[in-house]
Amino acid sequence: LVNSNGFVIPLLPAAAAATASVTVPTTKLEDVEDYGNDCSRDNIAVQFRNSGYTTGMFGKWHLSRIDDASYTYDGAVDVVKGCGFDTVGSLYVENLAGGRREEFNSFSDGTFSHNMEHMTYEAIQFINDAAGGGTPFFAYFNPTVPHGANSIDMALSDFSCRDTPQGRLAFDPVIPGMVEDGDTDCDSYRNSIKRRADSADDYGPIWLDDSVGALLQALEDNGILDNTIFVFQEDHGQETKNTLYETGLRIPQFVYSPGTIPESTLFVGPVSTIDVGPTMLEFAGIMPSYDMDGRSWKASVTDAIIDKSAHPIITWSGGDPCIFFDNERDRSVRCGCYKYILIDEDSIDEFTSTTYQRGGRQGLASDVEVLFNLCDEFGKYATDPNDNKEAVNLIDTSPTEATELKEILQCHIDRTAPSVNE
Repeated sequence: LVNSNGFVIPLLPAAAAATASVTVPTTKLEDVEDYGNDCSRDNIAVQFRNSGYTTGMFGKWHLSRIDDASYTYDGAVDVVKGCGFDTVGSLYVENLAGGRREEFNSFSDGTFSHNMEHMTYEAIQFINDAAGGGTPFFAYFNPTVPHGANSIDMALSDFSCRDTPQGRLAFDPVIPGMVEDGDTDCDSYRNSIKRRADSADDYGPIWLDDSVGALLQALEDNGILDNTIFVFQEDHGQETKNTLYETGLRIPQFVYSPGTIPESTLFVGPVSTIDVGPTMLEFAGIMPSYDMDGRSWKASVTDAIIDKSAHPIITWSGGDPCIFFDNERDRSVRCGCYKYILIDEDSIDEFTSTTYQRGGRQGLASDVEVLFNLCDEFGKYATDPNDNKEAVNLIDTSPTEATELKEILQCHIDRTAPSVNE
């Protein structure tokens, strides 16, 4: 269980909550950015650290404002450590590419690129140190691949695993399952990625897959794999990224915990990334010191395991919740099969609503208010790519559902409005 040796790897970090002059009961930071954001408390890394866990962060960090004009690697590390992490390694500030895939932004001077060997090496050192000392731990691992910002082909061909964000290493990092001591050097390993790929599009996924395997191997080598919860998820969908449509919101999420959750367990209820925090804390037996947005699914998993099903199919205990989404100034809610999107009218006039613009370009229903039935004729979530349920706006033909979801969303907006203490 997490409360002995915990290791959580979400591909999205715990969002920081604003403090001091602004009180925000949810993770919507954009609404309060004029007042400043503070990640020094009220996030899951701080909660774990305050409960005796050692905490580590490795890879890409999107959550802090770091001035590119005065950027130094050590200075950026200190900023991230201020968000609740004892250890920060192989830190990438934002994406590598500022324009074309062959370019770098101002957080890289061009001496390094994607480097999954170094990132994985740093995380494994953290695991080994914590396990060797019998210390429970929480880790956030955010790889830069398979994200295509900056060419992965170029990273494999023109750079070495010694080329890191914190400077050039004097050695090839040894990572069982990737770069083996005395067997596979860095160049040979990177060449193997290309040999195993059908096309250049496969380079990133293979590199990431090897990294995940090496992390699991490290947990097993330390004898703590069965006592660990490992969460793997993407950060967003692809077709309508940065929108409130399903192909921008829905992501795969896998939870691997041999000692806790039976293999092939399927959770069929709607869940959100903000459910990760309260769930992991509850598994660890930690009571958060602040009100959290998400809902723990631990009890639902525990009930299924007690039921002794061979391959449990899990649903929410007490019924499915409504799930809320926001992007920029646009808002959405999904309750059961129905989903309602409310576009900020000023954002339409100012051409700043990504949801409105991309939805229209993708042939999806795009208006100030849209209502969708996401289920098929059997009441199951529709997955047929030839029958996109968000192509038809039901706002006028399903008035009862539209009114209900409007009221639910308005209640959520009212409840989560920032309160400013002047």
